[in-house]
This record gives sequence, C-alpha cells and structure tokens, in this order.
Amino acid sequence: MTTLRSQLSASPVQRTHFTRLLVRLTAALLVTWGALRFAGDWREMLPPSPVDLALHVYLPVNGGWVGEPLRVESGQPVRLTIKTVEGAHALRIARTDIASDILPPQSVQVLDFTAPTPGRYVLACTLWCGRDHWRMRTVLEVVDPTDPDAPLQYVQDAPRYAIPWSGFDIDAPHPAAVWPTQPADATHGAAIWQSLAASAHPAQLLDDQGWPQISPAQLYQALGSAHGLPSMAALDEVKRWALLAFLWQSKIGADVLAQGEPSAAGVCVLSR
Repeated sequence: MTTLRSQLSASPVQRTHFTRLLVRLTAALLVTWGALRFAGDWREMLPPSPVDLALHVYLPVNGGWVGEPLRVESGQPVRLTIKTVEGAHALRIARTDIASDILPPQSVQVLDFTAPTPGRYVLACTLWCGRDHWRMRTVLEVVDPTDPDAPLQYVQDAPRYAIPWSGFDIDAPHPAAVWPTQPADATHGAAIWQSLAASAHPAQLLDDQGWPQISPAQLYQALGSAHGLPSMAALDEVKRWALLAFLWQSKIGADVLAQGEPSAAGVCVLSR
C-alpha cells in the first residue's frame, strides 16, 4: 500500500519511468520463458543418446562373450563396443541384420544400431574361433518401454523337429568316427540318388535312420550297411559322402541352408 500510494503521488515523470521499467521487466520474462520453451522443444527433437553396452571377447574356453547383462528398450539407440582380447571372432545378432566385421585379436569395434522389437536375441560368433566355437553365445534382452517387466521370449522360428534334448549330453566329447576327405558334392549326390532309388523319397530314408538324432558320420556308416539301400553299400567314399550331402540338404530345406550361409562364409574365411 505504501508503494502504491507513493506511485500515485509521484510526478508524471516518475510514473512514466516506473511504467517503462515494468514493461522491460515483463518483456525480459517473456523472452526468458520463450527461450526455455524453445530449448525444451529443441531437446525433444534431438535423437536420444545411445545406451552404451560393452563386450570383451575371449576364446570359448575362457568365457567367450564377457560383460554386463545386455538389456535395452525397444527402439532405443544402442552403441555396443566390442573389445577382442584373444582369438578372432565375428558377432551376429540372430533374427536381425546386425553384425560386426571380423574381430581380430586385440581390436576394438563399435556397433551402432536401434534395438529391435521386444524379445530375447541370441548373439553368436559366426567365425570359427577354435574348439568349443559353438559355445560362443550370449543374449541381448530387449524390453517394451511401456511394460519393461513383461516376460520375454526368444525370437526364433518354431522348432522344426521334436528333439528330446534331455537325452543329450552336449558337454561331453562326441568325436566323429569318419569324415569326408574333400567337400561333398550334393548335386552329384542327387544324380546318384536318382540312379539308385528314383521311386523313393530321400526324407523317408533319413526318417528311417532316426533323423534328426542321427549324425552325418552315423548316416555315412548306415549307408554302407544293411540299414541303407542295398545298392549304396557298393558306393565308394566320395560318392557316398556326395549322396549323404544330397540327403541332408533335401531334409533341411533351402530356407535353412540360406540362413546358415553367413556362418558358413565366416568359417571358410578362417580356414583358407
């Protein structure tokens, strides 16, 4: 009240000065508010910062992929730093197109990608890195940002075969009794099949031998015994492996073979 009375009793010059000061203060507040609003909107327009993940890569016997749990939100930018400690490797995230180049020993590679749809994704090594290469597996968990506690399922096709996994000891050595001395030619094997059993279906022969629980080495031995077609026992080693390659491919299917091509290419790179 005292200030208001003093302003009312002030001279016109004083009142004009006070009005100008009030206008300037209001303008400054509006400019500040506008700048803060613009900065907030601008930050919302910027892409979110990537979440940083890291993996150290060792030989399978020493742990393979080593690091903190890999867990991100779907749609989130991800920066995965891969530090190879020992061995040569290559990384691929199953059911995506996310893959590294070859990872030489003592190298660092960074993968930038956007986290896919929610689920559990297998990370595998696609370059033959030595004994127990098949153990080079870990998992990327991608959660729904609106429901991060929802259960996650592996992102994969439905099982192609009913396999009683409880009957297998995957940690025990399973050395093959026989193996080909040169790459088997499935095309040649198809011609051999037609000459031996044109009326039979290759899938039926494999089913009779216990597919998918029979190994290639076991099937090779079966083809040379009474368990196969009688005429197969007379085939030499090269022809029998060629026939086996045809039978195996005809059972697996072209789609599965196409999925395995990147891994096969990685193996061939190291074996040359």
